[in-house]
Amino acid sequence: MPCGGRRACYPVVYPGPVFEALAQDKDCADMLDALRRGANTWVLKPLLLLLILAFVVWGVADVFTGQRTSSLASVGCGTEISVDEYQATYGSVMNNFARRFGRRPPAEEARLRGIDRAVLEDLVNGATLDCQVKELGLSLPQSTIIVGIEKDPGFQGPDGKFDRQGFEGFLREIGYNERGYLNLRRKEELRQQVTQPMFSSLPLPASLTTMMHNWREETRTVQHFTVDPAKQVKLGEPDEAGLKEVYASQQRLFVTPEYRHIGVAVMSLAEVKKELEFKDEELRKIYDEDKASREIPERRRVQQLPFKDKAAADAAAKALTSGKSFADIVKEAGATDKDTDLGLVTRAEMLDPAIATAAFGLVKDRVSPPVAGRFATFLVRVTEIQPARIRTFDEMRQEIRDRLAETRSNEQVRKILDAVDDGRASGKPLKEIATGAKMKFFEVVQIDRTGRAPDGKPGYEGPDAANVLRSAFNGRPGVELEPVELADGGYAWVDIMGVTEEKQRPFDDVKEDVKKAWARVETARQVSELSAKLIERANKGETLTALAKEMGAKLETSRPFKRFTTSTDAGIPGAGVGRAFTLQLGARASVEAAEDGRRMVFRLVEIGKPVAPTAEQTGQIVDQLRSDINQDAVQAYIVALRERYGVRVNEEQFKRTTGASDPR
Repeated sequence: MPCGGRRACYPVVYPGPVFEALAQDKDCADMLDALRRGANTWVLKPLLLLLILAFVVWGVADVFTGQRTSSLASVGCGTEISVDEYQATYGSVMNNFARRFGRRPPAEEARLRGIDRAVLEDLVNGATLDCQVKELGLSLPQSTIIVGIEKDPGFQGPDGKFDRQGFEGFLREIGYNERGYLNLRRKEELRQQVTQPMFSSLPLPASLTTMMHNWREETRTVQHFTVDPAKQVKLGEPDEAGLKEVYASQQRLFVTPEYRHIGVAVMSLAEVKKELEFKDEELRKIYDEDKASREIPERRRVQQLPFKDKAAADAAAKALTSGKSFADIVKEAGATDKDTDLGLVTRAEMLDPAIATAAFGLVKDRVSPPVAGRFATFLVRVTEIQPARIRTFDEMRQEIRDRLAETRSNEQVRKILDAVDDGRASGKPLKEIATGAKMKFFEVVQIDRTGRAPDGKPGYEGPDAANVLRSAFNGRPGVELEPVELADGGYAWVDIMGVTEEKQRPFDDVKEDVKKAWARVETARQVSELSAKLIERANKGETLTALAKEMGAKLETSRPFKRFTTSTDAGIPGAGVGRAFTLQLGARASVEAAEDGRRMVFRLVEIGKPVAPTAEQTGQIVDQLRSDINQDAVQAYIVALRERYGVRVNEEQFKRTTGASDPR
């Protein structure tokens, strides 16, 4: 952009392409000439020296410190991982995380989870394999990559052919253009050429598959009853010391949440479309020009009955001429009307051209002669015909308007985005920007992370509250936040105007809440102690039946369950499922059964040994084990390659890039 535009024109202190590009712009050239002349004067030399020192101190350019800010890591064969590459990959991982879990974790959480380091490790591992690919001289032509993409089941439509639109949608979703994805795919294919042949046929001993099958399929059965605190626990009044002990040990329960004062400007795409106005003359012109969209093709409700060969179809056709109905023939073939009905279809929607020709040449309710289709011989019948027709302008007015709005709304969205950018750049308040751009503006004086105001009511009633709140609580006052993309394709801008920090509530103010917490703690303690005593008595010879009766409970026997059976299917709490697989036959234990303090006391009464695995089960286990072992072997191979080539990670640059340390 020329220097006279929105962006500033910055001088460079070294010759090169950037300098030459700037010099081609007259304004920039004049500025650079002035700087060259001024640099030789005694006035400007000290200023330039201070500027360079500032760069060094503040880390703006690592040129002066000997560090390269463009490289996060390098592998010994000359491959480097740039900051841009890392940030693009990290952004893609975060987007996938958001799509999968419905939220994008803040940077601090991502660091705690190790996501930032895992992304770097993955890039280093890939670069290490690239070094091996280069050393082995492996290559793949672009035509091979394209054929692989076209045959990829993930990119094929219902007709089994390459779905171009679906592929382009996939590229938009992952943030790649076609060339970038081809390069990525080529890299992955070449890396697999290095790793797959080595470990694809690792032998697996039969004893290992049998052991895995037995571990998966072994069952446990328990007898159990529940200790109900409502029947067994009598709580007295807590003393002050006990309450203060609970207050001190569970302080997080007794804090006021952090509240934020936020402003939200919302550009809903639906609202943008609704505000657009179109004249009837414009809509009519599109209607007149777009003949194809106003034509509704003929539709027919088609039934087709397949036969194993032409002789069987001829016999059925002869039976029809002798007085049998099509329904009789269908029944004799062991089919139903639902099996034969293709529904209301156009000719173009029918996959078999021969069947389509027969169906669209029939009179209503007439059965065709035997038709030789692609996969069998058929009898075809048509039970309903909807003639082709031309839709009127009134029928299509809203549809045409919606199509136009879809196109024009993109232009309007760009205008609003530019207006917001200009307003932000000039320092206008978000509310003023929203008013000027005719956007809705929500000001929320106090709202917590759950979206509640202090009175417990929803604080923000605009669209996509969860994403807006996530943005509001990830930022800081005075720091401009990235716009939030709304579900309908619009955007929301969030300003944090103030923060009320969370605060510990005094003991006297929350005494009643502390009493409730004390009751929960004391109930759990008493039930746990009672359950332990019951188990001790059972171990000394008392029956669970007698103990259950004493507790006013019913002794039950669970269904046999496996290690990964859900609590619903097992009929016992999930904690009981896991605990049962740690016990010996006849052993007793107790686990928490519900949040209200109930505990389940149980005894392991049966260990079910699995039958020998079927061929299908063995195949599944072998595939899983081989996959797991392959992954471990490939990882070990990559570790060896990393030691061979040598890997260097610029830890300081990594910390600056991920925000793990203050860049200053």
